[in-house]
Amino acid sequence: MPADSRDTADPGEKSRRLAIAPSARRLLTFLGPFALAMVVLGGIVIARHGTTAEVWISAALIVAAVGVVTFISFWARRTRMFVSTDEVGYVNFLGRTTAFPLKDVRRVMERQVMIGGPRPASMVYLLGASNRVLLQLNRRIWGADLDQFLKRLGRSIEKDPTPIKANDLMRQLQGSRKD
Repeated sequence: MPADSRDTADPGEKSRRLAIAPSARRLLTFLGPFALAMVVLGGIVIARHGTTAEVWISAALIVAAVGVVTFISFWARRTRMFVSTDEVGYVNFLGRTTAFPLKDVRRVMERQVMIGGPRPASMVYLLGASNRVLLQLNRRIWGADLDQFLKRLGRSIEKDPTPIKANDLMRQLQGSRKD
């Protein structure tokens, strides 16, 4: 799915804004099979005329699976990250914007974080003063468009390929704070 990239600029003005969107296709590739399995399992239980409780639970699983897929599609269509010459931010799926001055981004760090599965997730952190996490981005969700976004930030990326647990990383960042 191509990026939803928009560059807008007033004539004679330097403020160019880049907005990128997560890939719904990428999200659905790892959640879609789960939702499909729930629908199939629920359909099998309903088709074999299980007990009333089994039928209700199966129906709930089907509704939940369809709800998850619908929510992910809605989220991916509405969510955006943006960067311009003077600010960086995030628009959530409700349309609420969180933005901060670009000068507040002191460091950009990419780490391999153990979040709960056997393989680490490649996470990118935009850090402010005292290592406060301004934005936390999963490379798998934002895909190749994230590189364009990070390039526009104009900061070097500190990469560490060593896997680390999420709690250990947060403690490490909090331990380096001066406040």
